[in-house]
Amino acid sequence: MIEKSQYLLLLLLFCALPSIAQNKADSNLFIIKTLNYLNDPTEAIKHIDNKINSSNNYELKMEIANTYYLLGEFKTAINYYLEANTLNGKVANFELAKCYAQLDKAEFTCKYLSNYLSSKNKLPLSRVKSDNAFEPISDTKEWLMFWGTDWYSNNEILYNDADYEYRIENYNESINILERIISKRPSYQNAHSLLYLNYMELGNFNDALQCIDYAIKLNSKSHKFYYQRSYVLFELDKHKKALKDINNAISIDYTFIDYFLLRINIYLKLQQNSLAENEMIQLLNFTENSAIYRLAAKTYYQNENYLAALKYYNKCVEQKSFGPDLYIDRGDVYLKCGPYEYAENDFSIALDFFPTMGELYFKRALARIEQKKYEAACRDLNKARNYGFIKSEDWIKRFCQ
Repeated sequence: MIEKSQYLLLLLLFCALPSIAQNKADSNLFIIKTLNYLNDPTEAIKHIDNKINSSNNYELKMEIANTYYLLGEFKTAINYYLEANTLNGKVANFELAKCYAQLDKAEFTCKYLSNYLSSKNKLPLSRVKSDNAFEPISDTKEWLMFWGTDWYSNNEILYNDADYEYRIENYNESINILERIISKRPSYQNAHSLLYLNYMELGNFNDALQCIDYAIKLNSKSHKFYYQRSYVLFELDKHKKALKDINNAISIDYTFIDYFLLRINIYLKLQQNSLAENEMIQLLNFTENSAIYRLAAKTYYQNENYLAALKYYNKCVEQKSFGPDLYIDRGDVYLKCGPYEYAENDFSIALDFFPTMGELYFKRALARIEQKKYEAACRDLNKARNYGFIKSEDWIKRFCQ
């Protein structure tokens, strides 16, 4: 649960961002949107009160509606989506269609979906038709007749094909389709963005950067594009440029928690550890989430606050949301501060998953040396050398000869 003191700490995050209006509606938009993103509507609804309800912020209305939708209260969600529609040009048509489908009202579903599909910025065809929300009406005559209309242009159908290939991890085929689209319509922003995603999945960061550069030239006000470029710049170790872009993204739209998580990682790479820790404290006092815990542990480790790092690695373990590399990271912390037998145990667990990783044998050897287990340590040092970890040579000379 979010205590009052934690809520006040979170507000410090907004005060640090000059582009954010200083009012309760703005802070609650961030909170409610993040909790919905983390699929925690029961916590999100605690931040909805009469003052928030009276706001004329359409984004806030949307997030309140999303909260009720996630709670399965579709009639209440409809009321808020309709308010959002009134405030900003039918922005909630797709969500309204989903609500009415859940209420088994095919006629209203088709009405709002028709309005949505008549707009420019719509989801690809396969994503719309495969949305589970429409399952209750999928066999109705209204639904079957509805799809007798061609709602998508030829380019949009091609884009749907590219999106489908991307989702099934057929990245090269997706790229081929997207290049055909762009050759005919260079101004298709979403095609450049999807091309970026394909290249990112292939690890081709330079081509990904070119794609998102072009997308930003087409639309310099897209927070998503700045976030995407910041991410690839981060991967290319261009951290100062990455920081500039993520700041641009946050200044345009501060309501995405992933943007703050990326900025914390960038701060760490730039060795701006105090900024990383300050921003992390705000998030930690806001929500419980394994991704945030993992980043917090990394932040505290780099600040040499090893006990705090262990606290958050252990929270990850408690939530049972981690991979075997977490044991490596936690073992590194124990290797710095002890107990060394815990470091040895963590590296042993990791070796069950990575039995040919020379560096892991070396790290376990160090933990065993600290415990004066020299014979076992020497076995690990020799294995580390056999698996190509050259650094172990000097340690073999010191302890094993």
